[in-house]
Parts: sequence; structure tokens; C-alpha cells
Amino acid sequence: MKKMFLLLLLVQGIVMAGFSQESNEEFKPSGKAVFKVFTNWHQGFGGDSEVDYAEESGFELTRGVIGYEYQFAPRLSSKVIVDMDNPNSGKLTEVAYIRNAYLAYEGDRLSAVFGILGMKQFKTQENYWGYRYIYKSAMDEYKFNNSVDAGIILKYKVFDWLSADMAFTNGEGAKKQQDTEGKYRVGYGLELEPIDGLAFRTYYDYFYAPDATEDLVNENQDMISFFLGYEKDNLRLGVEYDMLKNYKFNLNDDRDIFSAYGSLLFKEKFQAFIRYDKLMAENALASENVAMAGMEWAVVKGVKISPNFRYKSFQDTDQPDAKYFYLNFEYKF
Repeated sequence: MKKMFLLLLLVQGIVMAGFSQESNEEFKPSGKAVFKVFTNWHQGFGGDSEVDYAEESGFELTRGVIGYEYQFAPRLSSKVIVDMDNPNSGKLTEVAYIRNAYLAYEGDRLSAVFGILGMKQFKTQENYWGYRYIYKSAMDEYKFNNSVDAGIILKYKVFDWLSADMAFTNGEGAKKQQDTEGKYRVGYGLELEPIDGLAFRTYYDYFYAPDATEDLVNENQDMISFFLGYEKDNLRLGVEYDMLKNYKFNLNDDRDIFSAYGSLLFKEKFQAFIRYDKLMAENALASENVAMAGMEWAVVKGVKISPNFRYKSFQDTDQPDAKYFYLNFEYKF
């Protein structure tokens, strides 16, 4: 309770700072609509077992985002976003939920976001990967952490080449309510850019487990990640290693991710990309390898098309390899 009280005081101070800046006669509050769609057509091929991936084919809407963002003052803004997301389970193809509803302050060195917000633990990796509409970044794809949650994130720019951030959130994500025991998730990040084009980020978070019951023993979950990225001219490269202990509070269900990716702008509006993921788990059924390669065509501003191939293999030898061709689309304004 004491921590929450201090955080609320901090948020109040940030809001007051946002409005108490020196007046700027040229500034006028303004806003704009936000619209984004991810969709695809895909076809499996090469199936030769009871699980025939070659029969998988169809058109798919994986994301539809609509919302509004508003700039109250030069340093104070807000955004509300409704997301139509594919739950990948049950009979529903899309589920609507509030993805963002936050107030943000951007100072010279200190920035803060409060509300339902996008998390920062793998945002840098996602930027270096650069193709969220095609495939999620590794920690997001393999459920090591939430991409959205309710809480507060603080970031402080120590030097031009060094920044630190802290997240204090519910931990359950934007689609679920906080547990009845008030257990929070706390994360700390450090990001360095020692030379132009080179970035290093490490992040650690700790998630307090719900209280144990007669039928269920929960263990606290913690995660640490390391990322190294390079971007110069037309080339972009990234590699990360992520470690999660007690996945979903299950004792000794430890999982690691190795992910490497790169892209090259070889002609105006055209990029080629490649990626490899390796998920390692104590449970062989959860372990897998994913490789993909493709191209992206930026047709016009806000419209992208990508033909790409994907190959997935499993540590469980009874599960056949999966091969797909995808045609992904992103359009936004």
C-alpha cells in the first residue's frame, strides 16, 4: 500500500509538471486518429503424416487497431486504443479489448507512462526485428512477458548513451484483472548505445506468484534477457538470449530463448529479412525451432506487403515439421 501511495504521488507530480511548463504561444493542443490492420493469406505444404500441415490454408485477420491520441501540452499526452486480437483458442476469431489507455509525460531526461500501457521489456528487440505484422518478437511470441499491462513505467536518461527504466505493473496483462492478493510484477531495464548504430539492452523482472492452495503450489517467476543490436545505413541486425524461471509459476519449468534476425534494404521500398528462433524447455513438448525468410515491399506510406516462408521443427520427434508460405499485409494511418 505504501508503494502504491508513493507511485500515485509521483504520477500527480508528473501531471502537474506537464501543465506547469513555461507557456508556448505556438503550441496548440491537438490529436489524431490511429488505425492499423495486420492480415494474411497462408498455405501449408509438405505434410506427410497424420498432422498434415499442408491442409492448413486460409485468409486471416490477426490484428485490428483503432484509437485516438491527444497532445495536451508539449510534454503531456494521452492515447486510447481498442485492439481486435486473435486469441488463437476457442471458437472466437477476434476479441476486442482496451490495449492502451494511458497518460504520458516526456521530459528532457525523465519520462513516465501511467495506465494501460505498452511494456518496454522487448520493445527495443521488436524495433530491431522490424516486422511485427509478420511475426511477434521472441519474448512476445513465446509468452515470456506481456506486451501490454496496467501500471506505471519510468525511464531516466542518465547520459546520451545510457538510460534506465523501471516497470511496476499488475503482471496479468491488459486482458485480465489484477489477482485478488495484490501481487505485482516489477521490472528493471538498462540500455546502452556506446557508439552510433550499436545498442545493448538487459532487462530483469520478478513476478510474485499467487498464494498456494491445497491443489496448487506456485513458485515466483523471474526473467532476465540480453540483447545486442546493430543498425547502420541499409543493414539491421539483432540477437537476444532470454531466460525464464518457473514459467507460469510452475516449479522447474524453466525456458530459454535464442533469437537472431537481420534485414537489408537492397532497393528503394524493398527489404529482405531472415530470422531464427530456438525455444529450449525442460518439457520437450514445448521446445521448438523456427526459421523464416522473406521480402517486404513498402507500396506507399502506410501499406506494406511481405511474401515469406516459415519452417518449424519440434524436439518432440512424434510431432512433424511444419512448413508454410505466408503473404502478410499491414496498412495503417
